[in-house]
Amino acid sequence: MSRRSFLVGAGVFAVLIVGFFGGLWLLLGYEPRQYTRLLNPIDQQSLRSQEFIKTSSSLYSQTEEGGPFSATFTEDQVNAYLAEGVHKAGLADKLFPEGISEPRVAFEAERIRVSFRYRSALINTVVSASLKVWLPGGEPNLLAIQLESFRAGLIPISAQWLLEQISEVARMKDVEVNWYRYEGRPVAVLRFQADKAKPTIKLTGVFLDDTTFTIQGESAEPRPASK
Repeated sequence: MSRRSFLVGAGVFAVLIVGFFGGLWLLLGYEPRQYTRLLNPIDQQSLRSQEFIKTSSSLYSQTEEGGPFSATFTEDQVNAYLAEGVHKAGLADKLFPEGISEPRVAFEAERIRVSFRYRSALINTVVSASLKVWLPGGEPNLLAIQLESFRAGLIPISAQWLLEQISEVARMKDVEVNWYRYEGRPVAVLRFQADKAKPTIKLTGVFLDDTTFTIQGESAEPRPASK
């Protein structure tokens, strides 16, 4: 091989390498439109975060009182709490694994779209996942979550990490997790209060539509008043 041929070959190889990594960088740097639109205006963030806390407190009180319970959260309230409330409560380090920040959620019919920023020494990208959610019939206190897609920017990535995170969070909350595949995609079936012969809380409905998430259920008889 002549010196000129070698230099030409090396130049073509260098161009291909630069083009590959440049394209990869652009794909990783892509930010879904829903991620950018889900940020609350600063002047509304505290209000929406407080609304989330108030609704959560009301839901807890309903389960303590016994009987039917119901609560509806908007994506604005959830995102405001994730952006501000968790930090004020000192929960960010417990809720967000290392490298993860700015989480946001979007609600659609039967689906939750989750996205967050992931930073490391080499990567700064927005990771997004689409989750289909429903209550399987036949047994109480089951919640099914199907992973439909998982991407870093525009690049599909392995779902193993996300599956492990879902399992770890569930174990921390004493929730039993079983994994299946449905239509070629992984599904986590969560069983609440699996260790109780007679669960004190029964889920009867989980409803998702554009911008809202509603949870309904029934709780056992109210606890006796403390003396």
